[in-house]
Amino acid sequence: MRKVIALVIASLALVGMVSAYSYAYVMNTDKLTVSSTNSALVALIPTTGVGYKDGTAQVVGNDLVIDFGVNGGGSHPGLQPNSRYDWDNLFEVKNNSSDTVKFRINLDTWSGSVGQFVNSIAAYTPGGDQYTGTEFKGTSNWYVLQPAGTSGDTASIYVRLGIPDGTVPNSFNGQFQVESYAQ
Repeated sequence: MRKVIALVIASLALVGMVSAYSYAYVMNTDKLTVSSTNSALVALIPTTGVGYKDGTAQVVGNDLVIDFGVNGGGSHPGLQPNSRYDWDNLFEVKNNSSDTVKFRINLDTWSGSVGQFVNSIAAYTPGGDQYTGTEFKGTSNWYVLQPAGTSGDTASIYVRLGIPDGTVPNSFNGQFQVESYAQ
């Protein structure tokens, strides 16, 4: 009988130990580095050169800011009604990760009123033909970037704006979202 009682007590003690560990809390160290948008794992980099000296796309603080209708002198002459503007390589998306990454520019989340003027936004191989790139507007397309340091780790972004006739002069603001996933 003593052996049975000892076995029951030992079993209860073991059950008590097991249940105590089911609520364990373990601390681990981790690290998060927040960097500027032009040096992040999936970087957004403004382009330079002819047609981009006005600073349409530039890094301000840590964000890529796109200011359509600005000129190099810092004023905002704007875009006139009944017009179309194309930026063949407005900015680049660069994969700084060791993984293959797919991304898209989600116009469904383009907030504010700028989105109404976007006729086209596409990604294409730098130096390639923007008109044969991956179109994002009205699609669920993704563009694949190869790992950092390999051919295909960067995509150029083409944007076309159309300002309809009769648009009342005004300032329009908005934000767009670049979604990316490692594959």
